[in-house]
Amino acid sequence: MAGDWQLSSKDAYIEPRGGHTILKALCRNERGQWVHSELDLDDHIGDEHSAQGLTWQKRGFTKNAHDIRFGFEGAGDDQPVLRATVYGNSQANINTREHIRNINGHLEFDLPPL
Repeated sequence: MAGDWQLSSKDAYIEPRGGHTILKALCRNERGQWVHSELDLDDHIGDEHSAQGLTWQKRGFTKNAHDIRFGFEGAGDDQPVLRATVYGNSQANINTREHIRNINGHLEFDLPPL
């Protein structure tokens, strides 16, 4: 089941584990069952000295971040946004729906080809 992961998932949250940030959720599979899934965000998100602060296709953002939080934002609370403070005071965020998908009950990183 590809697409915006948050539309086919529930009870999503982040959990710190061993210096990494893990996204956890119950994801619906093709049979309609709810399956526990998790994705290590540090394998796919890094940090950089830029206006955005967090970026895809890098690694290890947790190392330079603090006050890491996750929530649903926007007018309909439908945008799954990861926020953190990086490099001291720089507020950074990234919308996880850009490259995370629910593939048959499993959270997976998905970067479309250029």
